[in-house]
Amino acid sequence: MCLYFFLYFDFNNMSDDIFDNFLKDCEKKYEEDREDSINRIVSGMLDGYITLDNPSPINGMDTFKQVVLFQLGDVEESEYRSFSLDIVNLFQERYENLEKGGTDCVIEPIYDLSEIEKESKKLISKLAKSVLRERVTDDNPSKFNNLTSLEQMIFIFFDCSNEIEMLIVKNKILARVLDSLLRINS
Repeated sequence: MCLYFFLYFDFNNMSDDIFDNFLKDCEKKYEEDREDSINRIVSGMLDGYITLDNPSPINGMDTFKQVVLFQLGDVEESEYRSFSLDIVNLFQERYENLEKGGTDCVIEPIYDLSEIEKESKKLISKLAKSVLRERVTDDNPSKFNNLTSLEQMIFIFFDCSNEIEMLIVKNKILARVLDSLLRINS
């Protein structure tokens, strides 16, 4: 969102205060999104959905690496390592809290349902594109939970509470993949 603003705005007319506030807002949004992504991945790990035991024959990456790269996109190795380290540190902190008898309760804000539906459609498209690019795979069931990387991601990104909900979303993603392949071949 912030990048689009840069493309369409005349910088010569932008005051320093407006520009500084804009940059602060972009940085704040980036940090909020980053923190939300880290919390979602850690929750998925604690719930047993994100595993490290299932490298894909297609791309050689396990679910953890696939989900991190899905969240980050194409980034430098240093950003990947920094993000991964933040995930591991938060996981360790929350796991130790659970072992001491604490709770792992992350309070989710209440969202507008129409906004959730729009975001869900965007996420389905993004996952379908990642499957087409073989960045997210469906060929690597985990020995721990018997779920592939795609299925593990669906559980955490769509907050599925059971396998049926997950399969409904998975079918939507795979239908989008099939539709794209048919367009390419016609």
